[in-house]
Amino acid sequence: MRRRTRMGPRTPEVLILLLAVLAGCASPPGDADRADEPERVVRDIETIRKAALFGQGPGLTVAVTLEVSIRPKDPVALEILGLRPEGREGNDGLLEVELRWKDFVGTEPTSFGGSFRTTRDFGPDGRATRDDPFVRRWSFELQVPDARVLARRVSVATRLHPVDVLTTGARSAGQTMVVDAVSLDSFRSLTGEPPQQDLNAALEDLLTPPAEVFLLAVGAGAETRDVMALVERAIAVLETSQGPHRAALFGALQFLTGMVHGRSVSRWKLWWSRQQAATESEP
Repeated sequence: MRRRTRMGPRTPEVLILLLAVLAGCASPPGDADRADEPERVVRDIETIRKAALFGQGPGLTVAVTLEVSIRPKDPVALEILGLRPEGREGNDGLLEVELRWKDFVGTEPTSFGGSFRTTRDFGPDGRATRDDPFVRRWSFELQVPDARVLARRVSVATRLHPVDVLTTGARSAGQTMVVDAVSLDSFRSLTGEPPQQDLNAALEDLLTPPAEVFLLAVGAGAETRDVMALVERAIAVLETSQGPHRAALFGALQFLTGMVHGRSVSRWKLWWSRQQAATESEP
């Protein structure tokens, strides 16, 4: 005679326990569901990009170091990755640079210069936060200036590409980062007697070398240079200046403003009066 086992009233309890175990093994909603979601690919993740240019040693610059820093616009951490262009060997990503320099004779309103484009490896990947930006540096050599040159202005336009920026839940697939252009001024160091410290005193002394007049007029050696104040000062003394000193002031105005009005006092004064009128009319 067979004996029949009875489940009796325990059957519902076993089922409830089994369902609870199964529920515990299932993925919980919320964070786990979101973790399975793919990263959003966006066109651009906003960053703050800055460039700085440094000369190497005193006097006219013959080599520069470019520093580029990247930090997030929002309070998040970023991963900065250089992407390797298809078919290219070597480090990932590229730095593209357009470097220009302009040399100023100074003792007369004459200038000339040159430029070149080049690429450099982006370098290793990195991390960026607001307090600890991603920083890379590159160095470039320039043409040695002519012996007549008293001032040199170097400007650099930069872009990094392709760059992948990763943040929480999103990434930019190979964006191009354009960095604002940056410039650096440098001046020839004069030998001999210490230069005058006052432009008016230098102009009154007919024995003051024109090169010294130019360097004083452009504020060479000053820790900070108020360009508009220097222009106003040079314009003010144009009419009373003479010969080589006046030519040096024309050279200084060309350097300070980037304008070309030759050796005409009236043209420079007219240009300056229009600049002042435009400034006063601004709200």
